[in-house]
Amino acid sequence: MPTSTADSLRWFIPELVLGGGALAVFLLDLFARGARRAQVVTIASLLVLAGSGLALALEPPGASSLFGGLLAHDGPRAYFGALFLCAAALALLVGHGSDALGLRRAGDFAGLVLTLTFGMFVLAEASDLLLLYLGLEAVSLPSYALVGLVRGSRRSSEAALKYLVYGGVASAVLLYGLSLLFGLLGTTHLAGGALQQAATFVSLGGPALRLGYTLALLFILAGLSFKVGAAPFHQWVPDAYEGAPTPVALLLSIGPKLAGFAALLRLLTALRLQGPLAVDWPLILGVLALLTMTLGTLGAFPQTNLKRLLAWSSIAHAGYLLLGLAAANTPGAEALLVYAAAYLLLNAGAFTAVDAIERCAGGDLDQAKGLSKRAPLLAFTFALFLFGLVGLPPFAGFPGKLLLFSSLLERGGAWPVMLALASVLYSAMSLYLYARVLRAMFVDMSTNPAPLELPRVHRALLVLLAGASVALGLWWSPLLRAAAAALG
Repeated sequence: MPTSTADSLRWFIPELVLGGGALAVFLLDLFARGARRAQVVTIASLLVLAGSGLALALEPPGASSLFGGLLAHDGPRAYFGALFLCAAALALLVGHGSDALGLRRAGDFAGLVLTLTFGMFVLAEASDLLLLYLGLEAVSLPSYALVGLVRGSRRSSEAALKYLVYGGVASAVLLYGLSLLFGLLGTTHLAGGALQQAATFVSLGGPALRLGYTLALLFILAGLSFKVGAAPFHQWVPDAYEGAPTPVALLLSIGPKLAGFAALLRLLTALRLQGPLAVDWPLILGVLALLTMTLGTLGAFPQTNLKRLLAWSSIAHAGYLLLGLAAANTPGAEALLVYAAAYLLLNAGAFTAVDAIERCAGGDLDQAKGLSKRAPLLAFTFALFLFGLVGLPPFAGFPGKLLLFSSLLERGGAWPVMLALASVLYSAMSLYLYARVLRAMFVDMSTNPAPLELPRVHRALLVLLAGASVALGLWWSPLLRAAAAALG
């Protein structure tokens, strides 16, 4: 139901905390001096995230339209918002003291992370097509700056430029689709049935208008597919992740991707019941998922750089997440939310391990040789995260993939069953892919047998994320209930 401006501002407090906190961190960085500068900025940023999370948790439940229907206050907003805050906090903790970022970049990094988190909130809760575009830009612009944050690094600058060029094209495609849809329907609102009512009139206009409507939706889907890293809009992902500092790659592999899926889920929910104008979304999204899983899995095989390997892996996981949308049913949406939380834990853990390896040795696969003897905790937890990404029990990836597969089978028909079988095949192929890393860590011998000393923050995060991944793999019913409650 619609709310007054006062109520909208009251329910918009998490975003206000993030926006004001980002500004405060930028100002704090100007005045903070000395060796503890990075520590002060990091602690302040974590406090901002904690304050935003507290405000989100204390908000009254229910579904409401904020600011005249521009934004939504509902279950998906709260669920994905909690994931965004966790991803940002993990990126800040992993990035603390990073040599790639440097002391002078600590404030820029923290402030941009908070700004990006604000953008992810807006993208996930946008219930108006114009706000959806603004949310996408609020996510994209800080992302470009974060990728190019390493001063004097040609690789970082090149990655940021490629990301910017691809992002500019994707934004133009999305904006064209939005303008075309507005021209056809005369409304930009997703909530309240306005889009469905307008589509009914367009359906009486003949094949030409229906074709224009379909093209508009495909343009919008293409723009959002870029943000989630789905094929064939994935070309920027490997270069951006490799060129960016590892904490930035950690955040980009989780936050913007999940924000894009939240926007897709909201858009498809609004467009699903449009009678004569209904688009065959299960077929379109299924093809997109199959293509993404294929290219992501096959593209990872020749990689010897650990960040590029995880980048291609994240592309493949975008395909798995698309399966939840391709199922086009409530179990599929619930599976998407469960898998999103599992993906956050496992991918954050994998990037944390890679960051620790980079700090101690280097970022190539050869640097992981003999890691089980040089840093047993690092090798053991890294292996656990890789097994979880495959989807093996008893790790967090298992319930997510199991629910995704079952949602496809529940839908029935030859096409969903084929998608489920293909996803099982690619999961098995990813096990062979990650086996190269496991062999390097546990079988191959290192030319430098000296033990590696992990930073304390990394040790704590590896243990915490590994424990949470196992716990979620063994006991996922509370998360499934939370996903069902979020979808209402």
